[in-house]
Amino acid sequence: MLASIQKADGGYTARFERHLKHSVDQVWSVLTENDRLAEWFPQLRIDELREGGLIKFDMQDGTYEELTITDLARHSVLGYTWGKDRVRFELYPEPEGCLLVLVEQLSKITGHTSKDLAG
Repeated sequence: MLASIQKADGGYTARFERHLKHSVDQVWSVLTENDRLAEWFPQLRIDELREGGLIKFDMQDGTYEELTITDLARHSVLGYTWGKDRVRFELYPEPEGCLLVLVEQLSKITGHTSKDLAG
């Protein structure tokens, strides 16, 4: 999945678009249900699925980074903080499945950015 990266106010915006042959409901469950989320990102766990709620990132050293949910529209939008950055998933129904849009607002590009975006 290739991203378009553009300079934005205060940093950069990376945007991915992917047409999936799965319904919005199926993709939403993979993004928001802990047992399904663990299938693709086992270090994340949603504690409270609501605006202002928390997602915990297991640092694999006994500590957790808390990510705050900033945007939530059930079966449509999930956005959260990631340090100084922001991650936002958007889902749009299509006749054969759905369109997944992933937008990352990055405060800066680092040597690790390409690995983060690839993950």
